[in-house]
Amino acid sequence: MKTLKSLKLTKMTLALLSVFLITLSACDDDDDNPVNIQPDKNLAEVAAENGFTSLLAAAEEAGLDGALTDENNDLTVFAPTNDAFAAFLNANGWADVTEIPDAALESVLQYHILASSKNSGELGNSEATLQGSALYPNASALTINGNTNISAVDVEASNGVIHVIDMVLMPPTDNIVDIAAGDENFSVLVSLLQRVDLVDAVRNGEFTVFAPTNTAFENSGITADVAAELSDAEVIDILTYHVLSGYAFSSDLTNGDITMLNGEPLTVDADNGTLQGANNEDPVNIATTNILGTNGVIHVIDGVVLPPKTIVDQAVYNGFDSLAVAVEQAGLVEALSGGELTVFAPTNDAFVNLLSQLSYVQISDIPTDLLSAVLTYHVVDGAFTSDMLSDGYLPTLNGQAIDVDVTNLILNDNANIIAIDVMADNGVVHAINSVMVPETRTIAEIASEAGLTRLVEALTEAGLAETFTQEGNYTVFAPSNAAFDALYSALGVEGPAGVDDGTLEAVLTYHVLGNRVYSSDLSDGLTPETLQGSTFIINIGSNVTITDNDPDNADAAVTATDIQATNGVVHTIDEILLPVDI
Repeated sequence: MKTLKSLKLTKMTLALLSVFLITLSACDDDDDNPVNIQPDKNLAEVAAENGFTSLLAAAEEAGLDGALTDENNDLTVFAPTNDAFAAFLNANGWADVTEIPDAALESVLQYHILASSKNSGELGNSEATLQGSALYPNASALTINGNTNISAVDVEASNGVIHVIDMVLMPPTDNIVDIAAGDENFSVLVSLLQRVDLVDAVRNGEFTVFAPTNTAFENSGITADVAAELSDAEVIDILTYHVLSGYAFSSDLTNGDITMLNGEPLTVDADNGTLQGANNEDPVNIATTNILGTNGVIHVIDGVVLPPKTIVDQAVYNGFDSLAVAVEQAGLVEALSGGELTVFAPTNDAFVNLLSQLSYVQISDIPTDLLSAVLTYHVVDGAFTSDMLSDGYLPTLNGQAIDVDVTNLILNDNANIIAIDVMADNGVVHAINSVMVPETRTIAEIASEAGLTRLVEALTEAGLAETFTQEGNYTVFAPSNAAFDALYSALGVEGPAGVDDGTLEAVLTYHVLGNRVYSSDLSDGLTPETLQGSTFIINIGSNVTITDNDPDNADAAVTATDIQATNGVVHTIDEILLPVDI
């Protein structure tokens, strides 16, 4: 035996089929003059023929029946089935439509009507209703407001069109903030919004909120005590990771990433109704969907989605405001948000001292090239927790290295490490109380300013001087002036011009390595290859000496180490190194 519902759907299908066949037949008769079939029954008559008795009774009770019969109208009606009306009445404790307050009934019915006729292909993502509020069709999913199914479309009448739906639509009456504030299950969420002054921002925009309940916060480990320990910046990051700009109903969600208000991606598994935050071990379930407000939609979730915590985020969370400003000013946010890095993060006071030292008023006054050089001098490739650090030189992204004293937790003899091991998704942060400024001079400039005039003269004569003014990574064992004078005396010449060009170039390049080698990298018996191609021997005893390839030449003593330059490092020595027996 057929049910009433199946009979209604059968009649609706026959109505749609007959319209299609009549139109097709008319087109076959004269392709050049297609006939526009005008239905001869109004909206009320079509609804009556298809058994929508509850809708018609409600329209009559609300005084809207005339709108459905008026031939001057051209309306779109989203028509709830009788079953939909029965469920609506039952949910609100009403026996029939006469018990619904007149104003409420009129508002509800007007929320089902558009002021113009629109077939299913013409419906937009948002449609204004006679009630004043918008409803939100999804033509591909055949839903309204995410939770109401469109079971039949494009039933034409002489004064409009009907789309059949399986629920009575309720117009929104409250802002999404007020909806949350009116439910004690969201008291933690609301209190956090209030704490960081986001209430007005959410109230005055159009948003989709994935709203964690109080239990969700508790289960995620964010108790009241934990929340109190979070910085405002971290709270804002967490909250905005739950907010999506615009309306996104459950029927709009698809598998993949969506970009949340904090700019970070949140992964949606629409098939299973879950969300995966960047720092969630397990997915968070979407427990309740499509709570419509006047300015957005709420989906209730049973956990807190946790955003990524990059090194830059951790700097912001932990009050390193000047560092965060400097990183943004230098355009390094993206660079410091990926990879595996270690950052030695100067405090705000450290930046105040830097500005005074450089005679600038604010960070934006520092030239970008200099600021970038300073910041990258605080960043090491790789994540080094405090227990992984060792004494010696640690190369930075700047190219130069920092001198680490693990015992005393000091860098470069003047920057104290005051906090360690703040972990981020892409590395670790250690706080320091001073900004370290890298060397801004090249090897050539350092040699000249240090009075190594004989070295500069020899490099110039050999055509190598320009090499050490350019970018690169060199280690130069720089002989003193006296060492060059002794060489010239032994060769019976007055200066570099008296030395054969090939010999001069060979001697000079024998003092240069093709990478940065610091004193902490040297070991007894080490034989590094030089740019000349030969090697020499490092001897470490009470001091550091170098044995070259001339057995008659005295070993050179290293007199100063680790003089850094933009393009390498310099160690000074007291003898000339010879690549061959001269």
